[in-house]
Amino acid sequence: MKKINVLGQQLINANDELLTVEEVAKMMKVKPASIRKRVQRGTIPSYKKPGSKRRWFSKVELIAYIKS
Repeated sequence: MKKINVLGQQLINANDELLTVEEVAKMMKVKPASIRKRVQRGTIPSYKKPGSKRRWFSKVELIAYIKS
């Protein structure tokens, strides 16, 4: 299983599906602003790809977060 490093943050599985803020908000049935606030607070795991300003979320980690 190949792992990738995203801007010095935790290693994630290269096969993980990455979701956008909008996709996560839809999945959790909340507004994107709510997801952004959770990212700022550090309560939801997210990543930045090199050269991108967008936040990305591992679907596997997100499901674990929702279940907890």
